Amino acid sequence: MRRYPIDIIQIDRVLVAGIGRSGEDEAICRSITSLAAAVGASSVGEGVETAEQYAVRHDDSGAANVISHRR
Repeated sequence: MRRYPIDIIQIDRVLVAGIGRSGEDEAICRSITSLAAAVGASSVGEGVETAEQYAVRHDDSGAANVISHRR
């Protein structure tokens, strides 16, 4: 990842939809969010519809990442 100019890492809506239903999906979303923060990038979660999904899309410092709501 260091070789490429990455500004945003996108989290697929299938993983976001699994938050609250699949511990694995939630762990993957949290890991992607942490990875993005570690490399100075933002992360985008597609299809955030619930408060629980929104909460997972925030890093541990409470700083909001970019959120993409379903239209």
